[in-house]
Amino acid sequence: MEPSGILDQLTGGTVGDTTSEETGILIEYWGSNSLVRALNERLDLRTIFNNQSEDFIYSLGQDASERDLISYFQNRFSAVIGESGIVTLRVQAFRPEDAQAIADQMLALGLLRVNELNEEINRNTVQFARRVVEDSEQRVRQAQMSLTDFQERERLLDPQADSTAIRALIAELEGQLAQARAELAVHLGYLDESSPRIVQLRATVSSLQDQIDLEGQRLTGTDEAMAGMLGEFNRLSLEVELATEALASARVSQELAITEMQRQAVNMLVISAPHLADDAEYPERVINILLVSLCSLLVFAIVYLFGSAIRDHTF
Repeated sequence: MEPSGILDQLTGGTVGDTTSEETGILIEYWGSNSLVRALNERLDLRTIFNNQSEDFIYSLGQDASERDLISYFQNRFSAVIGESGIVTLRVQAFRPEDAQAIADQMLALGLLRVNELNEEINRNTVQFARRVVEDSEQRVRQAQMSLTDFQERERLLDPQADSTAIRALIAELEGQLAQARAELAVHLGYLDESSPRIVQLRATVSSLQDQIDLEGQRLTGTDEAMAGMLGEFNRLSLEVELATEALASARVSQELAITEMQRQAVNMLVISAPHLADDAEYPERVINILLVSLCSLLVFAIVYLFGSAIRDHTF
């Protein structure tokens, strides 16, 4: 059989363990059933491995099943990972051009598989990041819609500003009320209760007090009071703020994920292209002849000793 050697390197965004892991995936693919099927469609492996049909020991066999073909092919190549992540691929066939063709197609199919893995990883990463961003955008829309509904329902644009305005109005009314009460006290010193001026001042005091009570009830009253509305407004505003921050974080994470995805993309670089073998390395005829001779000698010795034992026992 004629060997054909190639060197190829699998490099990723990181080195060391990551490179070894990705390289191991490629080597496992080279020995997989799917690789053998794809390779057989391109090269007709049955014909290649039966070129020397008279070599019944190393030939595949005309009636070999798919399982036999896969098992046979897995024994016809080897891939060794070096310390730097470089893979040495060695392919065996009866003819050097067949070994070279198999190596070429294994490289092509390996590159195709690496690209498919990259596309799948990229697609999953982008889809996940996009889904997170879309969920965050939906959360922002819902929070803003809830805040808008609240403002329309309560007819308040900003309860905080309205609360501040009401407090300022109450303070102003309390100042007017204090002034009216002081003026009433002064006039009571020299006017009768039925005096028009006293009646007017009492009406002013009562009106100011009623206005202060009304504004105070708006600020700190029941369920419809300004305090309750302010709390709900703050809660909704906080939800909008948190959702907006989450959206910004999701967009940053999406960009980082895409950058990291591009950085860790796996690439297969051919350092040395497949080449024809100079001479046949297999089968190792001298070693095989010696092994056969040794086995024959042992069989002859066993038979001879067994025959001698039978003759001695007979006579």
